[in-house]
This record gives sequence, structure tokens and C-alpha cells, in this order.
Amino acid sequence: MKLSSYAKDLLREIWNNKSRFLSIFAIIALGTGFFAGLKSTCPDMKLTAQAYFVERNLMDFQLKSTMGFTDDDIIAIKNLGYVKDVQPSYSVDAFLKTDSNLDVIIRAYSIDTANIANADYISKPILMEGRLPNAQNECVIENDDLGKSRYQVGQKISLFFDSSQGDINDTLKSAEFTIVGIVRSPNYITFEKGKSSIGSGRISSVMYIPKQTFKYEVYTDVFLTLKDSDKYAFYDSSYTDLIDKYTTELESFGKDRAKIRYAEIKNDANDQLSSAENKINSGWSAYYNEKSAYDSSIQAALDQIQKAQQTLDANQKLYDDGLSAYNQGKADAEKSEQDLITAQAALDVQKTQLSQLTAAYNFISASSLPDTYTIPDEIISAVNSGSFPASFKFFINSSQPISTDDLASEVLNLSLANKQSFFYIVNSSAYYVSLTQDKQNIILALENLYSLDLTADTKTEFMSKVSAYISTSNVQITSAQQSIDDGYTQLAAAKQLLADKKTELDNAKAQLDAGYASLEQNKNTLNAQIAAATKQFADAYAQLMSGQNKLDSSKEKLNELKQPKWYIFDRTDNPGYTGYVDDSERVDRITVVFPIFFIIVAALVCLTTMTRMVEEQRGKIGTYRSLGYSRFKVISIYLTYAALASFLGGIIGLSIGFKLFPIVIFNAYRILYILPNLIAPFRLDYALYCTLASVLVTTAASYIACRKELQISPASLLRPKAPKAGKRIVLEKIDFIWNRLGFIRKVTLRNMFRYKKRLFMTIIGIAGCTALILAGFGLQHSITSIVQKQYEDIYIYDFMGYYNDDVSAKGLTEIKNTINENGIITNYMFIQQKAIDVSYQSAKRNVYMMIADNSADVPKYIKLQNRVTKEPITLADEGCVITEKAAKLLNIKVGDELTVSLGNNSTFTTPVTGITENYTLNYIYMTKNAYIKATGEQPKYNAFIGLMTDDNKSDELSAQMLENKNILYMAYSKDSGGKFRDVVSNLNYIVLVIIVSAGLLAFIVLYNLISINVNERVREIATIKVLGFFDREVSSYIYKENTLSSLIGIGLGLLAGIPLEKFIIASAEIDAVMFAPGVNFMSFVYAGVLTLLFNITVNFFVHFRLKKIDMVESLKSVE
Repeated sequence: MKLSSYAKDLLREIWNNKSRFLSIFAIIALGTGFFAGLKSTCPDMKLTAQAYFVERNLMDFQLKSTMGFTDDDIIAIKNLGYVKDVQPSYSVDAFLKTDSNLDVIIRAYSIDTANIANADYISKPILMEGRLPNAQNECVIENDDLGKSRYQVGQKISLFFDSSQGDINDTLKSAEFTIVGIVRSPNYITFEKGKSSIGSGRISSVMYIPKQTFKYEVYTDVFLTLKDSDKYAFYDSSYTDLIDKYTTELESFGKDRAKIRYAEIKNDANDQLSSAENKINSGWSAYYNEKSAYDSSIQAALDQIQKAQQTLDANQKLYDDGLSAYNQGKADAEKSEQDLITAQAALDVQKTQLSQLTAAYNFISASSLPDTYTIPDEIISAVNSGSFPASFKFFINSSQPISTDDLASEVLNLSLANKQSFFYIVNSSAYYVSLTQDKQNIILALENLYSLDLTADTKTEFMSKVSAYISTSNVQITSAQQSIDDGYTQLAAAKQLLADKKTELDNAKAQLDAGYASLEQNKNTLNAQIAAATKQFADAYAQLMSGQNKLDSSKEKLNELKQPKWYIFDRTDNPGYTGYVDDSERVDRITVVFPIFFIIVAALVCLTTMTRMVEEQRGKIGTYRSLGYSRFKVISIYLTYAALASFLGGIIGLSIGFKLFPIVIFNAYRILYILPNLIAPFRLDYALYCTLASVLVTTAASYIACRKELQISPASLLRPKAPKAGKRIVLEKIDFIWNRLGFIRKVTLRNMFRYKKRLFMTIIGIAGCTALILAGFGLQHSITSIVQKQYEDIYIYDFMGYYNDDVSAKGLTEIKNTINENGIITNYMFIQQKAIDVSYQSAKRNVYMMIADNSADVPKYIKLQNRVTKEPITLADEGCVITEKAAKLLNIKVGDELTVSLGNNSTFTTPVTGITENYTLNYIYMTKNAYIKATGEQPKYNAFIGLMTDDNKSDELSAQMLENKNILYMAYSKDSGGKFRDVVSNLNYIVLVIIVSAGLLAFIVLYNLISINVNERVREIATIKVLGFFDREVSSYIYKENTLSSLIGIGLGLLAGIPLEKFIIASAEIDAVMFAPGVNFMSFVYAGVLTLLFNITVNFFVHFRLKKIDMVESLKSVE
């Protein structure tokens, strides 16, 4: 196709001024891409989540009940006209122990693998790896709340309950599972999985097990979707209104179903209790009957044993008496026998003596004694000494032999003692030995005879008496022997009688022993029976008492039984759901001002560029006019030039911006959120707006630049424009300064003030970019400093524990004991924290009310102070202290009366006594006395705050505190600050994008303006080159002007950045958060240094362009 001269000239214009074209192209591309990219981030994030929720059929409501859901409940829910699908489910919170022995809290949901492929399956999880479970000991699991791949397919895990939960085998058929898959649930779009009432209270992960693994009789959860919900996006107010509407209806429906369920449970319980009571009563009746029969039988057995004992005791006495008599008789017999033996022995001695006496008598009678004998000297000596009678001396001292008769006679006359002495002396002396046998026998016989101590004068008389003695002794011995023999006869009869008695006694003893053994055996048997029966009766009694106690307890519980309560949860209750919407809208708020400021700066630069281009082409415009081209035809060239640059720049910028900026920001937020890849469509509406705006801005700038020139006649346009008349600048009139400046500095100052438009455009451009960078850094500081200010400076407390405000006095005492016995908590204070509505005039906001139990202790836990003066604020016993952001939203000040609505049409007014520094959420603080004075009621404390010995022991503290079932939940300032830090840290990526984009804009603006400056002064630069200036000096000649303009622009930009930062903060803030106002010193430093670095970089590139200026050609350019 053949192009017209006009079209060719247009193309040449673009080619010959390609630097300007590319400059406009780049500025528009950056501006539109930045604006469209940031503005599309919010809708792209929402669109991605919406598509994800629709694809996975995310529930609209999740229902829970204190008594579960029956099949009748499920049918009733399905029959609701606004309900689309209903999906009952089971769930349980338990502790999980892995192979690494790490205990965590996990929530197990049931999964219906048979129906999960259906399109109407609610909150369908995505299988990321592995397969779905089939057996009751298989599961799929989500990664934990740290977002790390802790779990792998094939890993073995086990669940267990703590002591307060009972036995897990009563809940699940299997407590050990094999992980067969890794899933991702649309219910959890963050790594936070919610809260639990066990352990530390923080759920680490969620797992899904086959529904047949649960042993529950009723469902614990019900998920449902609404028929009309798919008509609206989840972030639309229409969807919110829909949810609010059906939340109210479900609450009403839940109350009706709760009444039915309550009646069913109570009736069933009454029937069961009645049956149990009948069983218990029957048990008591049987117990007492059996106990009575048992007691009677035992008493009869005891009576029999007592009677047998009495009989045995009587027989024992008889036996003992008989044994005593036997022993006495035996002793008497033994004594008699001993007496007989003694008597016999004595008689035998007598017999022996009598026999010896008789033998001696007969011997002496038959023998003749020798006539003489010689008495030994020792006998004589003894006699002479007086041992024997004097008459005896005759026989001893006589030298004549003594006859035996005389000896016998004399001996007979001796006393018994002397006789014995005599015979002793005789027998023991050698004299006796020297005697003949006959004499010895005579002496022995005489010794026996004389032992009778018979007195006789003559031998004959003596012998006669001996004979009579022998006769008498024989008679006595015979008689004694007879008596002894009779005694032995009697003794033998007595012994026989004793033997018979002993046999009787032994038989009686055997019978007694057998009786006692039998009695003892019977006693042992009876005792064993009594012990066994006693144990049986004790066990039966214990069982009956246990049953009775359970029955009484069940009755008491039934009397105290409250109606079941349905809890209605919607998507906003899912962890991260609301936060995701807030984060996306927060991005949108932050991006409201920056792109607009970008467009303003870009428009000014385009105006400058096109103005310079038109001024440079005055001759060409005059030529066109002289050739007969209309004003419109001429202006169309420059409009088309600008429009084409803007259009192409806009298309390229939009193409990049729609993909780059949303993805960068979204990927930053994926640190917190679990979502699929961002859906970033090319948004035609944004593209049209941005393209149209950029084309309008550049063409308007071109039109403004051309209109003035087209008012001039063609002849005047063909002549070079007359230079501006030289003027003295203000500094020239100040000799003290001007005379001390060098040549280059003077030229620099003259040029700056000579070309005021160019100077102002440069300053405005640099100031705008600096202001943008400062606002970016200031915003970053305002956001990130919230964490330290709120969670370290203001919130001094380490934790907050929550419990029901209707806890009993006993329960409150248990809570206090739990806190006091804990070794981690150092100090604590009870508070009431409640969400309320406050209003002032026409403004109304939702805030939290915190009532302190002891106002004097509040500074230990929360720092109430004026943000500007840091002056402490004291809670008084009248009025309230309100946080700064709430005061701003209500437009209220100290001394104004605040209206507080507690719900249930209960309101009161209280004066504002202070406005305290605060950054997250909105509060009013009151003392107990102030609340009582305002309402006339005592506060209902439902929480406590306190300090810890070590804030790293939060899990340990939660585990100990949540063992008390009155305590619902533990929250920690460290965790809250960490979560908020995670949220705001993602805003740093947005701020970084803003800073980088502002930096690029500053670079383009500087380069474009400096390029215009160089183009305008080509002849001037060529002239100073001709004058002998070196390249370095030529560059310095230009640099000084640029640098000075940049410094002025930086200074103005830093000043302009302060209100810009405030405006951006005011636009980006949400009601629940107040960004830290003010710009810190380092933000000024960063913004100024960065802009100056951009200026130096641009100067570096311009230096090479200045070196390429041809002195001769440049001097001829006017021709």
C-alpha cells in the first residue's frame, strides 16, 4: 500500500524523534501498567479465591450443635427451601503422635469417599498427592500450620486423647492410621487451622478419615450450601446480605429443632432413667432379700458352731478333769511304786544285813577265837591317847596275850562310836592285815554283831540277844515282804486301771481333737463363706451405689440439662477467609493514590515533551501551513504522534502490568494463604480506562502545546523564534554573593532562572517522584512499626485467657486455683471484654469494651497514654477512655458523652475522660466502679490477662490452663503480634513495588527532562565546546544545573511527601487499624538519596550524549 506524504512525514517524525516517542511510550507504559496492575490486584485476588471456592463447592454454612445432629435434623435441614445441598459429617479433636514422637493437636473430619466425586460434594478437598482413604485405618492429611511438608504418604501416625477426654477407642474404631494422601481443603486458605479446647488450643493440622471409622451415634457437623449463593461473588455485599439473612433464619430454625431435640433427649433420658431406676430398685430389693437370707443362714451356722463349741468345751472340761485324775492316780501309783521299791530295797538291805548278821552269829557261834594276839603300836597309841576307854588299855598295854573272848567282851562294852572307831582302826591298820583269816572273820563278824548296839555283859547274853534279834527280824522281814508283795499286787491293779483310763482319755482326746478340727474347719469354711459373701455383697452394694449415684447424677444432669444450641458458622469464620478479603482490599486502598500521582507526573512530563517538540518544529509547522494544510491537519500530526506513543505504551504497559504486579503481590501473600495460582485476566474495562486516560492526557498536552503556535502566522513560524530578552536574576543584585561565584556557577544560575518553565517542570517532576518514594517508605514505616508499638509498648501483658461469663462461683474458684498453682504466671487481672456498639451524634462504630477488675493494676498490663505527649492516662471511677482511632471515627473528644449499647436494648451514656494511643482494634476502657455507676450492674468478667516468667512457654501454659474445662481459650500477645507482623510484612512487597516503580518513574522523568534541556541548548553546548571546554567541563556545565534543580525538587518532594503520606495512610487505613502517623527520619534519607542516585545515573548516561554533539552541525542547526 502506498503511503501518502502526510503519513510518511508522520513516520519520519516518529523516527527522527524516537527518543521523545520512547520517552512518552515509557512513561505511559509505566503509568498505565502500574495503575492497572495495582488496581487489578484486588479483583484478581478475589477472582482467584472465588473460582477456587466455586470449583471446590465451598460450604456457605457449617452447623454445630451441643448435642449433635440426628437423621431427622438432616432431613429437616434438607427440606428448607433455601438450602441447596446438605452434607453431615463427624469430627473430633485429638492429639497426634508421629514417628518422631512430636505431639500436636489435629482435627479429624470424616470423608465420604464414595460420593466425593459428585459435583455437589461440599468443601471438596484437593488431592495433592497419593490417593483417598478406603480402609478405616487410612487417612489423608493437610500439611501443618507451619506450611511445611511434615507429613508424607506412607507415614504412620496415631491419635490419642488426654485424661480429660476419656478413651479414644470409644470415639474411633482405629486410633492408628497410615497416610495415603496429602490434601488441601478450601475450608482452610491459611496455614492457621483454628482453635481447639484441648492441649495448647492451637490446631496444627486437619486430617480426613472414612466416616465408618467414627463410632458416634449422631453427626457433629453439618455443611450446607444455599441455592442463591452461586449468583454472587463471596466478596460482594449481596452475598454478605444473603448470608446475614439466612443466618437469622437458621438460628431461628435451630432453636425450633433444638426444642424438638431437647424433648426427644429428655423423653429418652426419662425412659432410660425410669428403666434404670426400676433396675436399681429391683437390685436393692434383691440385695436386701439376699442379705437378709444370708444373715439368717449365717446366724444359724454361727449358732451351730457356738453349740458345738459349747459341747466341745464341756467335753474338754470332762477330759481335763479325767486327765487330772489320771495324772494324780498315775502320780500316786508311781509314788506307791517308788515307795514299794524303796521299801523293798530297804527290806533287801535288812535281809542282807540279817543274813550277814545271821552268818556272823553262826560263824562266831561255831568258831573259837584265838587265844592271844599282839596289838600293834598304833592301836596302843590310840588307846593311850584316850581314844578308847581305860579298861581297853589293859588289853592293849598288857604284855600278855589277850584271848578272843576277852577281846569280844571288852569290845561289847564299848560305846557304838568307840566300837566303830575301834573297828575302823583295826580294819585300817596293819594289825588287821597281820591277823589270821579267822581273826579277820571274827572281827568282821563282831563288827556286824556289835552294829546292833546290843548291850550284854557276857558273850552268852550277847549271843542270846543276837539270836532273838535275828528271829524277830526274820518275822518282821517276812511280814514286810508280804506287805510289799501286796502293795505290788495293788499297784498292778491300779496300773491296769490307769491304763484303761488312759485309753479312755486318749480316745476322748482324739474325739475332742477331731471335734475341734472339724469345728475349726467349719469356722474357716464359714469365715471364707462370710468373706466371699461379704465381698459379693460389698461389690453388689458398690455397684448398686454406683448405679444409684449415676442415676441420681443423671437425674440432676437431666434437671440441669439445657436446650441444645446450634452454632451457625459461615465462611467468614474460617481461618483466613476474612483476612484474605481485608488484605486484598487493603492492597486496593494503598493503590488508590499512588497511580493517580503517577498519572499526574506523567502528564506533566508529556506536556513538557510535546511543548518542546512543537517549539522545535515551528518551521515545519509554518511550512505545513504555507502549503495549505489546515490547523487541524497540522495539529493532527502531533496529536497522532502523542496518541500513538500513548496507545502503544498503554497496551504494552497494560499487558505487563496486568500480569506482573498482581502476581508479584499475590505471591507475597501466598506466604500466608493456601490458594491456587493467581487468575490474572486482561481486564478490558481497566484497559479502556487507562488507555483512554493516557491518550487523552498526552493528546491534550499536545493540543495545548500546538494551539499557541498555530495562532501565529505561517510567515512568523518560518522564522526562528526570537530569543528571550536577557534579564538579571535576583542573585545578580546581591553583590556579596554574586561576585563570589565562578563563571560556570553564574551561567548555571542564569540558565535555570532564564528557562523557568523547564526549571519548574524539572523541579515538579523530581519533587513528585521524591514525594512518591518518601510516601512509600513512610507507609512502610507506618505499617511495620505498628507491631512494636501495639504488642510491645502498649500491650504489656503476655497472655489473655477466656472463659464463660456465666461460670459458677465454684468454677471461678477453680480458675483462680489453676492460675495460682501455675508456676509460669507471675501476675494476672480479671477483665470483662465484650464487643459493643458505641455512638456519638450520628456516628456509630463497633468496638470492644474492657472493664478492669482492679484499675490500679491496669498500667502493669496495658499502657494508656497520649500518643503525642506520652502523658499517662489514668482510669477514673467515672467515664471511659477511648482509643484514638475510635475517637477519630466517631469525631468525639474528651468531655463528650459517649452512648454505649450493650445489646438487648440496654444502653448507657458515659463521658470520655481520655483518648489513648492504640493501633489495632478499637476499645473503650472502664473501671469496675465506673461501669457499676453507669449501668447499676456488676460486670461479668469473662477473661484474664497476665504476665509470664517466659513468653516462650505459651504451649506449656495453654496445656496446663486448658485442663480446666472452664477456660475456653488462651491467646498470646507474642502470637498476635507475630500474625500481624506476617500480615503487614506482605504489605512491604506492595511498598517495594511502589518504591521501585516510583524510582523508575523518577529515572524516566529525569532522563526525559534532561534530554529536553540538552536538545534546547545544543547550540549553546556546541558554542562552549568551540570555546575550548573539555568534555568533562561541558558535562559539569550541564550537571550543575540538573543537580541543583534535582536538589530543589528533592527538597520540595520531601516536603510534599509528608501530606502525601498522610493522605495515603488516611485512604489505606481500615476502621480496625490505625497506621502509625508520621514519617521517620530514615524515610527522608532513603527518598532523598535514591532520587539523587537516579540523578547521578542519568547524568552518567547524558555525559556520553554530550560527547556526541557535533560543534559545526549544531551551530548550523538554526539554518
